[in-house]
Amino acid sequence: MDFSPITDTSIIDLVLFFAEHLSHDKSLEPADGVFRKLEKQGFSQGQLEYAYSLVIEKMAFPAKKRSVRIFSEGELENLSDKAASIFVKLNQLGIINDEQVEIVLMRAALIPDEKLSEDELKMIIAMMLGKDENELPGGFFVPENNENTH
Repeated sequence: MDFSPITDTSIIDLVLFFAEHLSHDKSLEPADGVFRKLEKQGFSQGQLEYAYSLVIEKMAFPAKKRSVRIFSEGELENLSDKAASIFVKLNQLGIINDEQVEIVLMRAALIPDEKLSEDELKMIIAMMLGKDENELPGGFFVPENNENTH
């Protein structure tokens, strides 16, 4: 089964799984049978390899200076409880960098009177993880003037 990493929110579930596994195990190789077990759960080989390579890249070569981000209640109030939990975990594991954290917070603030759901958060992060860190996905921000919307 083919997949598009930018629109496949299950990639975030796999990234979290592998990141947590590696943060406890410290081995860069998955335990025997982990891929087979995940394939039996319905994940494709492409999904597994893509998510695992993202985690290896982020965790094997972490930024030299990594700050500890403390989120305010105001920042997290724009996220559902489940989305906030995933967001904080991805940040703590070093999967998303400081700039990506700020982009997600800005994006969540653009939705007045509505909390960013778990699926919406996963979609935003999936779009960012596959891109060059200095390149934002197209259509990421909502323009202030609707006349300029294409």
